[in-house]
Amino acid sequence: MTRSYIPQQTSPASHGAICRGILAKILDGSDFAPCMMPWGSFGPIRFADGSECEALIDAHLRGGPAVVTFAPFDKQPKRVRIDALQLGSYCPAADGLCRWFAFDLDGASHGAGGLADVDRAAATLWERIDSFGGWRGSIVVRSRSGSGRHIWAFPPKPISLADACAAVAFLAAAANMVAARDYSDSDAMLPNAFTTASGVLATMGKSGAIELIPKSTTRPDRGYSLALPFGAVAARNGGGVAVDPFASHPAPIIEPETVPSWTPATWEIFMADVRRELARIESRRQPAKRRPAFHPDRIRKLDPRTQSLIDGTMREGERNKAIYYGVGDLIRSGIPEAEAERMIVSGAVRCGVSQREAEATIRSARRKAVRK
Repeated sequence: MTRSYIPQQTSPASHGAICRGILAKILDGSDFAPCMMPWGSFGPIRFADGSECEALIDAHLRGGPAVVTFAPFDKQPKRVRIDALQLGSYCPAADGLCRWFAFDLDGASHGAGGLADVDRAAATLWERIDSFGGWRGSIVVRSRSGSGRHIWAFPPKPISLADACAAVAFLAAAANMVAARDYSDSDAMLPNAFTTASGVLATMGKSGAIELIPKSTTRPDRGYSLALPFGAVAARNGGGVAVDPFASHPAPIIEPETVPSWTPATWEIFMADVRRELARIESRRQPAKRRPAFHPDRIRKLDPRTQSLIDGTMREGERNKAIYYGVGDLIRSGIPEAEAERMIVSGAVRCGVSQREAEATIRSARRKAVRK
């Protein structure tokens, strides 16, 4: 992996301004956000206006108290006091557009399905982002618990939910290929970067290991959610801080040098690659051409015995063999199986064979074909 991002140390004052800028970018266009409620789970809260959003961002950064409007779908909104605010964000925003997409990597603390080495997994994903020129538009953050990693990516402008899904899936697939190649080149000295604590490969997109956000073009009630970084509550557990994905393990904490954003030119080149890959996949999914509806005039190149059986002129002693092979002969000529069997049985009856005997012969031929 080649490293192209060298973090620069900034003053505490500028660090605060940059973090506020990143959080404002994540929450841009949102009317709702997930918030850790007093009863111990995230719930949706509603913003009254932009100034309230700024105040909540400040409380999140300080880990201070706040009064929020809890607004679940099935109940009336109510004001709730939070002693130490922890916010998240929904993707897409209220207008249906995505300001960000992300990878949520869970470590072994989440169980046997968690990643054995989240830093290495994050570095593999980050290398693919870097290879497409997106290092200026992405950050890697420790999760709230400190054991996982969140990789946030910021397009230069709001994008559709479909484009966000395509972008995150494309990068996941590309990272998967790199991890497999690195594992092969290492002669299995190192496990695959996406190996779980149980020793098996993680499934891309599966929560508890490598969750993609957004994960589908079908939007949930509010959207797909992820906890915001830089919160003081998470920092007490070593979480919510930006880390350098290319440094030695464990990845050290860094201070973001600027509010991240892909450049428009780099983003367009990247999305062109994504769309080409989607077009290639779609071309492989094209349905097979349907056979035209049967018409007697379209029968071509039949075995003379099959034709004689259909015409009712087959002589005794050759009829069973003609029945046995006749259905397959008709199918190869383009006639649907059910119609082929009907024609053979009808012809056999005209040649003096009972319908029951003809159908038994066809069943025998079918069993032999299945065995082959």
